[in-house]
Amino acid sequence: MSEYIIRTNNLNFQFNRQRKIIENLSLNVPKGSIYGFLGPNGAGKSTTMRLITGLINEQQPSIELFGKPLHQQLPSVFSKIGSIIETPTLYLHLSGADNLRIIAAIQKIDEAKIQEILELVDLKKFQKQKAKQYSLGMKQRLAIGMALLNEPELLILDEPVNGLDPQGIVEIRELLKRINTTKGITIFISSHLLAEVEKTCTHVGIIHQGKLRFEGAIQELSSVNSQILLHISVKDASAYLSVVSQLYPQVRMADAKTLEIALNNTEEIPLLVKNFTENNIPIYALIKKGGLEDWFMNITQKTNE
Repeated sequence: MSEYIIRTNNLNFQFNRQRKIIENLSLNVPKGSIYGFLGPNGAGKSTTMRLITGLINEQQPSIELFGKPLHQQLPSVFSKIGSIIETPTLYLHLSGADNLRIIAAIQKIDEAKIQEILELVDLKKFQKQKAKQYSLGMKQRLAIGMALLNEPELLILDEPVNGLDPQGIVEIRELLKRINTTKGITIFISSHLLAEVEKTCTHVGIIHQGKLRFEGAIQELSSVNSQILLHISVKDASAYLSVVSQLYPQVRMADAKTLEIALNNTEEIPLLVKNFTENNIPIYALIKKGGLEDWFMNITQKTNE
């Protein structure tokens, strides 16, 4: 068995000759990981997921699932995969339990599995309530439960927290971690939310304009461009420059009333404020620039290659 559940080797896809939607995309999703596929809307995330799940045909063999070429495993590979691509499909006039019963009947799964799934997605006490009465977060959890009925080895979710309130986001995050740790299921999640991917995932790939810009463990992502820049507003930057340069040799004047200092991380900010106070340098404002968030925004807001 391959150490990777999903691999793409220079995957390309285009609807017309003018523009490639996916370009030379090589993903490596480790078995047992929660892999965050991160990028802005229109980056190519949904197209990639449709290719991986066979909803769109590859234009050349480039995708491996479970260590074997995808095109050699269709359609039998679907028995190993649970997925929600874009909007989950629910029978809103039926109860949560009956939604699961329909999927169980279609897939010839023992109905005894239903109560286990309801427990897992924390909907057991709402199982008789109609799905149309569920909150958006409950609907998402029910849809994930439906995708888990066949006990897949791989769960693929397209923007699972999109549109949810903060409580709903936390519930989905905790559910995904629980599925991963208790069931050993590899989870592949697309998202445009950097902060949520950082909290949920073990590995991440960042896509922009159809190209992979970064891939690695979440610890590697956190170390990327971690240095921050502080813009410090003072009354007269030139008057304080010589004093500050003794404490921070890398200081420079950004303008007549702003000093710019590079720090290794945000934990150094309180000490900087203390140093300025002890040297009688009043601070009127601090603006944090750089770091992981600015790095990500720089990547995803570029319009030109």
